[in-house]
Amino acid sequence: MTKFVKYYFIFGAFLLSFPFLLSQNLPFAYWDWLMVPYYQLQGDAVTPSKVPQNLFFSLFLDEVQFRPLAAFLTNLQYIILKGEFWAWYLIRWAIFGLTIYLIYKIIIEITKSEKAALLSAVFFMLHPMPLVKDVLSQDAYVVLFASLTIFYLVSSTGENKFNIDNFNKVQYSIFLFLFALTSFSKEIALAFTLPLTALILFNNRKNFSFISIAKTSPFLTILGFSIFRILGVNHPTSRLNESNTLDFNAIRWGINRIFDILFPNSPFFILSAIILAILVFGLILCIIRGKYLAFFFLYGITLCLSVAIIVLTYPCPKYLPTPVLCLSLLIGFASAELFKQFYKSSIILIVLFCLIYPAFTLPNIYSQWFAMQQSLYEMSDIIQFMYQKNTEGYALALTGLTKGEDIPWEKGATFSEFFKNASNHLYKHKNTEFFVFSQDGIPPRPFVLLTGFLPDEIGKGKLAEFGIDSLAGFTSAYEFERNHFGFFAKVTESLKKFEQFIGNTHPPTIDCASPMPSTFGNDIVNPDFSEGNRLTSGSHLLYLVDPAKFDLPASSELEITLLIPNRKFGAFGR
Repeated sequence: MTKFVKYYFIFGAFLLSFPFLLSQNLPFAYWDWLMVPYYQLQGDAVTPSKVPQNLFFSLFLDEVQFRPLAAFLTNLQYIILKGEFWAWYLIRWAIFGLTIYLIYKIIIEITKSEKAALLSAVFFMLHPMPLVKDVLSQDAYVVLFASLTIFYLVSSTGENKFNIDNFNKVQYSIFLFLFALTSFSKEIALAFTLPLTALILFNNRKNFSFISIAKTSPFLTILGFSIFRILGVNHPTSRLNESNTLDFNAIRWGINRIFDILFPNSPFFILSAIILAILVFGLILCIIRGKYLAFFFLYGITLCLSVAIIVLTYPCPKYLPTPVLCLSLLIGFASAELFKQFYKSSIILIVLFCLIYPAFTLPNIYSQWFAMQQSLYEMSDIIQFMYQKNTEGYALALTGLTKGEDIPWEKGATFSEFFKNASNHLYKHKNTEFFVFSQDGIPPRPFVLLTGFLPDEIGKGKLAEFGIDSLAGFTSAYEFERNHFGFFAKVTESLKKFEQFIGNTHPPTIDCASPMPSTFGNDIVNPDFSEGNRLTSGSHLLYLVDPAKFDLPASSELEITLLIPNRKFGAFGR
């Protein structure tokens, strides 16, 4: 490893050290973090004796998703780590770092070009897709085990990288095991295992014998079983509509959305132009010289299939690690040939890319992490407030209104699950009764209501379907101020101002669930409420309500009291 490569990786690690430190200070778990046991682990993620049952269910019976390995690893994390989510993040950062290393080593092993390997690894390392932030997004396992599979293959075979006939029993067993781990990580892994199996069969076609059939049969069996199970699941986010036909408008929007994120935005599309130039001219040279064509096939097909799978489900940025991995490796193979043919020009290209790439992606990365800080700190503050009021005799409640009317279902369900169950089995707190208007009705005693509705909205009958048509009985209203976020907020603010200065705009990289970082603006904090940001940034209001006073004359208005957020004095995060 040359000094430039080593120092650049150190530089990249320094850039990501601030999000890393922040991840170790996030005080609460976001939506899926508490709801995964219900839609993946049959409602019990903390009982060790249930692990075999959960694994069997995920492998053979789950009709919503097929990701038995991811479910198994998530189950173990719940049992071992419980609610210590800083440790969950440590594991996710380790997966991220190992994947970057494997990308670098794969390109080195195949092309012998250190510069190409650096370019490939840097593209993945500083891409704004949220692989680490969404700590329970299970696409990370796909890219990790897919990378391990290819690295083991190319470092264990000879010149014909896809010929497994020369494997001894141990090598064959390890490779088959890694193939199985990849296949069972998540549905999108099929986009990788399908072309990989095709390449293995194609490269072993001349050695047709009983031994050859015996060696390839397990791969075909695993692949066939995966296809059978995937075809049998019906995920609620599928883009297939109720008539079981494709919604082409949604698909077209999804493709545009994916490529908006896959190629990070830059002024005048400078970055996209560089990436496309590397891919196009590098591919032409590789075709002329017959270099790396099998790998272009593998990762090109995987890229297309994975994008198709994402578009047919929901084009969330958190589902993009597999396409980003493919694009990273394709950049590596294409640039390797460019560097061999145009050495001097390649030096200029690699320096230019390594300088401008973080300049265009880092503000996006930091703003996403800052949005997590804002959202999770506020959720923690809200929980502490509700706990305190519960000790004073108040019940706890949400409206339960969905479809954009109030707090999103995932966030509301997280609050409800925390007080009803998770606070006990994760942190040994006492379980607390929690009311959801749409399911349980209005509590019979004074309660705290968490909602996004402003006082004047409630006064105009926003909750009339529950028998609340005025502010009668609403004694107080509270909201936590959004400030005191500390050092990380200042760094992010500077990066956002730099981004504004260079004229770079981009769609928010987390858009299928809160938070939506790019709505926070250059002054970072976003305390104002509007219909446009109800689902993404609040407001989150806390009302003290006494049902015994519903029949009394209603106040025409209710002043909101701003609360000072709980500051961890001296902490990195806040």
